[in-house]
Amino acid sequence: MTNHKVLLQATAIFAAFMLPFFAQASNTPLQGEWQVEEAFVNTETERTLNYQFNDDRLVGRFLSITAQGISTTLPGGANCQSPTFKESSTTLDAWIAATQSIDEKGAAKAYDLGLEGNAKTQVETVTCATGHFANGSPGGNASLASINQRLLLNWTDGTVLQLKPVDKNSKPQPSFNCVKAASASEKAICGDRELASLDQSVARSYASMRTEAVTVGNKELEKKLQTQQKAWLTQRNSCNADVQCLKKSMNDRLETLAHSLDGV
Repeated sequence: MTNHKVLLQATAIFAAFMLPFFAQASNTPLQGEWQVEEAFVNTETERTLNYQFNDDRLVGRFLSITAQGISTTLPGGANCQSPTFKESSTTLDAWIAATQSIDEKGAAKAYDLGLEGNAKTQVETVTCATGHFANGSPGGNASLASINQRLLLNWTDGTVLQLKPVDKNSKPQPSFNCVKAASASEKAICGDRELASLDQSVARSYASMRTEAVTVGNKELEKKLQTQQKAWLTQRNSCNADVQCLKKSMNDRLETLAHSLDGV
């Protein structure tokens, strides 16, 4: 056997031996893309919270977990490179108490999760080689609790987010019929899952604020909301097919709508 053949054979044996190791090393716990389906807040707190139950700024946003890094479209963002995960087992009450700095007794009930506080939960504590992934702010560690094929994530200002896995075969679903999309901005939204989700959030938030204005009998506020929404649509459409421009426009609109009823 020639030296060349010996080298090839040795290389093949080495590759066969090391392949399982590399496959395991690249296997990241909870790897994949997730989307926020519900947002919970502490119903027993006495302080004013920045976010509300199922806040439209949070619901619908995405979380991506890979061996290379963690990123999210949630407010506060994340820039976690080469994350490592430490697995542990605990109860839902204990996890919420630890991440939210509240008493363990009745912790899950305080967040109105609809889950038993003594439910066993697998927790993955995340540490980033560089960057951050902790409550939307630099520093510290974040943790993800896995329960009932869903993820729970402690996020900024005491929120607990419930996330579901994203179906990669699903098509973007904005608030309007994509068959009738005419403008460049509408077509861009119909072609991007994140933009479509933001569009849904803006439409839902706008409808909610208008309903609230009608409920309190504030016709002036209702008219103001309508005028502002029309002006914003004009501004959004000026982005044409610029994805980053559209994202910023819709996120800014969500923030504005969230404070529409301040002082009312």
